[in-house]
Amino acid sequence: MNPRFVRTKYLACLLTVMILVQPAVCLSGEAPEGARPAGSGLVPIIEAEGLIARAKECFFDFRYADARRALGGAIAILGDGSREVESAPLLLDAHLTDAMISNSLKREDEARQSLISAMEIDPLLELSEAEYPPSMVSLSRAVRSSVRERPAGSLKVSSRTKEAQVYVNGIGRGAAPLEIAGLPEGPYAVSLAAEGHRTETRQVQVAANETSSVDVRLKRQRAGRKNAEGDEGSDSRKRPIYKQPLFWGAVGALAVGGIIGGVLAASSGGPSRGDIKVTFK
Repeated sequence: MNPRFVRTKYLACLLTVMILVQPAVCLSGEAPEGARPAGSGLVPIIEAEGLIARAKECFFDFRYADARRALGGAIAILGDGSREVESAPLLLDAHLTDAMISNSLKREDEARQSLISAMEIDPLLELSEAEYPPSMVSLSRAVRSSVRERPAGSLKVSSRTKEAQVYVNGIGRGAAPLEIAGLPEGPYAVSLAAEGHRTETRQVQVAANETSSVDVRLKRQRAGRKNAEGDEGSDSRKRPIYKQPLFWGAVGALAVGGIIGGVLAASSGGPSRGDIKVTFK
């Protein structure tokens, strides 16, 4: 077989694979591993949840190094500063699990730092004696006392939307209206959510000895739209076909397919000139 034809055929196969794979990646909406931002849909949340569960399994098997590696992966996925409704509870769980590991290893300073990170998410955190060992509960109380020494204020949240649930730094606090006292001064992410409505988040600065107020009226969620929590709707079917990725993927595949066919035809050598005989009568 003509070596030139073999090389061209190999190149054509490679280009075909690239054309078929690339549109699939784009249409799936999935970014490569490590390139997804925190909170970009359910997949990172599920990954982080699995890593935290694995860390707990390793912790109970006394494999502390493996547990910490899993926790590090979960925190990296969630983003250490995340205050989103979906990710904040998992991030809080990761910091508490890390504190448990440090406490078991008699590393009090590291356990204290993990508890401080947890209380930055939930300043009102209190560990239950029924769920945590006495040494952890005692340490958490000491950390909470130091946190509460900071000047504190109150937060008042109301909404004209019935049964709107309030989340402060991603942690559920109950239904609006409500008032939360004893919050250390500083910035907070206040989110309100209700069934059939879009989730709204406000950044609020709590000042010492003052009450900061938030009043939010939630907008109704349109059917088939992508809501604030990342659920995909079906409105893509309403877009013109030329604005849909599938259309341009097909166009690109046809165009490159034509180029490949031309290259194959030109480089296959074709029939030799001596084999063609034309007879005129």
